[in-house]
Amino acid sequence: MWVVHSGDCRGECLTGAPRHSPSADAHRLARARSFITQGLEARHLWPVIDASFPFEQIADAHRYIESNRQFGKVVVTVTTA
Repeated sequence: MWVVHSGDCRGECLTGAPRHSPSADAHRLARARSFITQGLEARHLWPVIDASFPFEQIADAHRYIESNRQFGKVVVTVTTA
């Protein structure tokens, strides 16, 4: 399902997921994983990280995500003692 909205996107945004996900078909999933892996290894694809929060600020991270201001992924860092 795709949703078109005009929130904080400087115009219209298209969000959601395609109706036919590659994960529903084992062959398509394998092709998708291969495409992504090869793209990351060749440095043609890379994740877009918008913000990073320490685990102690998890509530702030949730508020940031709920504000729909992010462009990319929001990372929460967990450190072990």
